[in-house]
Amino acid sequence: MGGGGLTNAGVATLIHSTVTNNSRRGLFQAEAPSAESSLFVYHTVVDGNTDRGLELASGNATLRHSSVTNNGEAGLFIGSDAAAEVVSSSVSDNSGTGIVNHGLLHVDASTLANNTDSGLVNQSDGSA
Repeated sequence: MGGGGLTNAGVATLIHSTVTNNSRRGLFQAEAPSAESSLFVYHTVVDGNTDRGLELASGNATLRHSSVTNNGEAGLFIGSDAAAEVVSSSVSDNSGTGIVNHGLLHVDASTLANNTDSGLVNQSDGSA
């Protein structure tokens, strides 16, 4: 699956970082083989990746004081076995939908703007 900025199936934290210009997705939260996986992203820029900015197949992710911009597809994709919290962050100017949600999502004090499609597509049944 090469070409991505970070693939995580455990616990990972990015603080004051930049994930940019990868030939696939910027950040990928993979299905964990045995334990619950978590991704914490603080004060980080995820920008200009060819595919999705951040994709969650399973587990939990927290995005705080960060921006997900100018990615080739959705800024943030949340799978049906995943949960995400987006706080004081910006998801904007992506070439697809800002956030596509199939799992659980909490958005607080954040901006979803100028994405090619819509800011948020919620397709969750609430069972993640």
